[in-house]
Amino acid sequence: MRFVNKRLWVVVPVLCALAVAVVAVAAYRPAEEATWKQSDLALGQPAMYQDAIEDVSLMLKADGFAPAEVRTHGKKFLLSLDNRTDLQQLTLRMARSDGLRIREIRVPGGGGGDWSELFELQPGTYTFSEVDHPNWICTIVITE
Repeated sequence: MRFVNKRLWVVVPVLCALAVAVVAVAAYRPAEEATWKQSDLALGQPAMYQDAIEDVSLMLKADGFAPAEVRTHGKKFLLSLDNRTDLQQLTLRMARSDGLRIREIRVPGGGGGDWSELFELQPGTYTFSEVDHPNWICTIVITE
């Protein structure tokens, strides 16, 4: 019995150290490899995604968008909205700074109106808003 207990004191710490090492190696992913382009190349395929796609996440609460301004360096970005309002329906609008509408869409609300869409816009300043609430505006600035 004493021999088994001595083995456990050696085996258990070794197994724990091995488990920690496996988790650490699996969790490590350099930032430069975290793109679709890198993924395509790793799979031996030609790069399908020439431009990086940035993720722009907004939250809509009872007092408007958070954050109220977003800056992105890419023309392509995935705009995601986490709807935290109790509204039954949202009418979302993307417009250029001169007022020209880029996109307008109705989304069901009631907390289940989370939404996302891929945009490819030229550098400039845009407004993203909820049509029925004129104070709910997020300014999106796209730089080169």
